[in-house]
Amino acid sequence: MVAEMVTMLLFEITQFRLNNRPMSEKDQVSVFGRKFEKLGQDRRVKILAAYVVIDKNLECAFERIRTSRNRYLHLWSQDHEQLPLDTIKSFEAAVVLVVSAIGQNIKDGKIVMNPTLVIYLKQKGTYRGEEDA
Repeated sequence: MVAEMVTMLLFEITQFRLNNRPMSEKDQVSVFGRKFEKLGQDRRVKILAAYVVIDKNLECAFERIRTSRNRYLHLWSQDHEQLPLDTIKSFEAAVVLVVSAIGQNIKDGKIVMNPTLVIYLKQKGTYRGEEDA
């Protein structure tokens, strides 16, 4: 669930454009076949990679979570001996994804957020940074 929400957040904060204007839901259906949030996770990740929103490292983190989840939720014959290790690997991948989306660099003792996220939050009226204080 975390990975799926990160794909949607990245899509939202990236502000995909079509013909130099923000992509509408109708545009999403025309280009992707469905609204972005209605797509399967594999397709969402491929779109983010194709538009260079994510790099190969993040694409692999998304894939690690998706394949692990699918094995345990959809395959009756899945061996559960690897479950603890797979859980740890999925958690670590989720941390990488969340940190990449929100940013967590530290500079002068302050958390520096992803600039794209900051712009998005300002547009939504939910961000009050130091410069706004």
